[in-house]
Amino acid sequence: LFIMRKSTIFSSGSLRRQIFKVMGIGIAGLFTFSVANAQLSGNYTINSGSPTGGNNFNDFTAFMAALTSNSNAIAGPVTVTVAPGSGPYSDQLVLPNISGTGPGPGGTRVGITFIGNGETLNYDPNAGSNNAVITLNSADYVTFQNLVIKRGTSGSYEWGVRMYGNASNIRFDSCTIEMSGFTSSNTIGILASSSNTSASSGSSTFSNLEVWNSTFISGYYAFRAY
Repeated sequence: LFIMRKSTIFSSGSLRRQIFKVMGIGIAGLFTFSVANAQLSGNYTINSGSPTGGNNFNDFTAFMAALTSNSNAIAGPVTVTVAPGSGPYSDQLVLPNISGTGPGPGGTRVGITFIGNGETLNYDPNAGSNNAVITLNSADYVTFQNLVIKRGTSGSYEWGVRMYGNASNIRFDSCTIEMSGFTSSNTIGILASSSNTSASSGSSTFSNLEVWNSTFISGYYAFRAY
């Protein structure tokens, strides 16, 4: 059991297009219409007891589908609150670089905040090409608050979170990262590495990782950067 009680900062180096041809008396033209969904901004919920629609998503996968359909861009701060009692969720969360994130006025953050309310994000990759429950690939300004991140028991590598591609300004606040009882050196709570399948190869480029009041259960390393 590893509990980190202080702030710790680690550092190292759709748009759909539709084309219509309009023919009429005396005219022949080509018109192009661009149709795009509104970019995410404001407050949303994840609730497995309600269907995806409006400001609710049935699971983390549905939220990611909405983000992807908007070219991985947000129009302002996004807060995603997991409904109490609605979990656990068996999803793998992969966050890429998100346009629209950055520092806000008065020291605020413009990014995505997940408020877990103690619910569990549980995933078992089964030794696939991505061995982490949460992958942050060049993601910036992402906060996880009071979320339980639990890795399943399959596979040779057990990672709760993997960061790479200059991921930055990532914050874990009052989270629990559980590694299902494994204690080999490949079992890591938070890993910074560019390799999908190895904890001891590739490279790790990230900055401004903050871990506040969070608990690491089982595993060999709470944090490792290669």
